[in-house]
Amino acid sequence: MPASLRPPTQKRGGCTATVGFRHVSGRAAPPPLRHSFSWKGLPLLAALGAWATPSPASAQPEPSASSAVPPGTQRSNTPTSPVVTAHFTRQSNWAPRTAPPPKPRHIPSARATSPVLEAGAPKPASKGQTWFQRLEHFLGQGQHPPEQWNTGTLFAPFPALPEQGEIVIEPYNEFYVPNGAFNARGDHVRSPGQASFTQFWFMQYAVTDRLTVGVYPTWSRSWGNHQKSSSFVFNDLPIDLEYRLTPHYTPSLTAYIGTTVPTGPYKNLSNPADGLGTGSWFLHYALQGELVFPFFSQTVRFHFWAQAYQPLTSARLKGMTAYGTSPGYLGHAHPGWYGNEGMGSEWGITKKWVFALDFYHTWGAGAVLRGRRGNQRLESRSGWNGTLNVGPELEYNWDPNWGVVAGVIVPVMGHNSSASLQPQMAISSVF
Repeated sequence: MPASLRPPTQKRGGCTATVGFRHVSGRAAPPPLRHSFSWKGLPLLAALGAWATPSPASAQPEPSASSAVPPGTQRSNTPTSPVVTAHFTRQSNWAPRTAPPPKPRHIPSARATSPVLEAGAPKPASKGQTWFQRLEHFLGQGQHPPEQWNTGTLFAPFPALPEQGEIVIEPYNEFYVPNGAFNARGDHVRSPGQASFTQFWFMQYAVTDRLTVGVYPTWSRSWGNHQKSSSFVFNDLPIDLEYRLTPHYTPSLTAYIGTTVPTGPYKNLSNPADGLGTGSWFLHYALQGELVFPFFSQTVRFHFWAQAYQPLTSARLKGMTAYGTSPGYLGHAHPGWYGNEGMGSEWGITKKWVFALDFYHTWGAGAVLRGRRGNQRLESRSGWNGTLNVGPELEYNWDPNWGVVAGVIVPVMGHNSSASLQPQMAISSVF
């Protein structure tokens, strides 16, 4: 899912040396020499006095502001303690003291997953480094690949945003085109189904440089297959907290913790196509990582993740529900766990064009239903389902903060699951 490689301006290394001298005036003057007066010593004293007295031509004038002081010299204003300091840099022998260059800002790319690399060549691992620092060095921390703009893949989650106050807004448009189903043995069979359209808004806000909050409101509509079309239905609402465990944006490791609020309709339905909710609260937790490496004249980025949704409550069922019950039914549903894991990659073609590929597996445990219809007790259990998916995609970025990504998710194998093709498109923006 949701970003660009804009390496900050590289800070040039330099050395600064300081030399100076100080006149110390606090020391008492030595006592005058005592000697006896003698006429015989007058010629000798006169000769010594003439030698010690400087002539006007050889007298040294007081140094002034324009005298032979090297450029960039700073002079103390204290008359009793003048200090001359010279600063040596690589650019010239003498240069005035200047303020240190500002620390480069980690400017995000077009998506939350778009990292900004530390500028400069990677430093060799040393014996004093921790195992984590050695791992960072092995994974490419500190490399300086060429500038690359990215939006991120369509399915991979993002790392926590790198800068406090940053906002990411990304509307997703997903279509589901019926293409049969996978049965319990994994065979692809013909199965009628409705086409559907889903739009969800991927919205994130950086509370700190490591902590991000995300909210993903979603709407859906389905139609076709000689069935009544649904209305635009608001689905369950996911909310996440994301914390980046690493101080830098790449390589990075981010932990997710969140919940899914049961806001979607699921019971007392007049149209079964409107049943898109679960009626249960879910706990969401995940780990997400990201790596970036130079790739010829561009870059390649890898995302990897694993996440799960654990049910926290059961759902009360009445009448026609999203779990397939009919009018007159009363009972409870205990939904099963579900989740996904996989890897995404982005391969730079030019600075603006990127080829992306998602490869991931989705899974879900079956739900257990217990209830009654009239005097008849009913209990049912659905089996596990899983699907292996591949998603080729193409990205185009107008600038580092705006881009578009489009592709299609193709289920290649599975069991007890749909085989619908999923064309998708998203527009990414960073503020």
